[in-house]
Amino acid sequence: MKKLHMIIFLLLGTIISFAVNPEDIYDLKAKIRDLEVTVSKNPKDATALYQLALSYEVLSENGDEKYLENTRINFQNYLKLDPYNSVARVKYGKSLVMSGQKNWFLPAKMWFIMSGTSEMTKAAEVDPENFNVRYIRGSTCFELTEYSFCIQTAITDFEYILYNKELFRPYFDSETINELNYKLGYCYIFTKNYEKAFLYLDDVINNHPYSIYYSPSIALRRKYTK
Repeated sequence: MKKLHMIIFLLLGTIISFAVNPEDIYDLKAKIRDLEVTVSKNPKDATALYQLALSYEVLSENGDEKYLENTRINFQNYLKLDPYNSVARVKYGKSLVMSGQKNWFLPAKMWFIMSGTSEMTKAAEVDPENFNVRYIRGSTCFELTEYSFCIQTAITDFEYILYNKELFRPYFDSETINELNYKLGYCYIFTKNYEKAFLYLDDVINNHPYSIYYSPSIALRRKYTK
């Protein structure tokens, strides 16, 4: 259970991307069953609701898409009790966007995506200096490059983090900086601002040859270098 508690603790704030092993999944599902009982007895237990939403989020991001709706509903219910939790709100917005991405019916898809980006914007407006809010919103919008306003939002959030990296240093390591530089290069190529794109890509290429973003940065730069 210690591993399980650590997973939930990390998801309360910092950025992580990993596959949860089967043993932890088993523990997590057991934890969810206990939380469901707690919430059924006391629907206004904000702590249990938040833990439940975070737990379902782990499962949904581990490849179990069937838990995405549970994630969304529990974040929504939690926010009715604590509307000022900006991280919960940005995660709720992200779950709406993910639901939209998986929806084949165009009107529903657009409703989910527009509602999700709106929720994430609310979170950023009330808590603009929160690293997790900025990173989650930027990363979610990065996956929506077909919408121009999402590209600009990703640029805004990623540049904000990089410009304030000393302030945010406790939240990430150098590889996160490489990730943001690569993604900013990608976004600026979409806007056809190649000079700015190459500035970010070259930071990875020239300074971080062992980064997982090194080869992708070279490939992207070569593709668009005239």
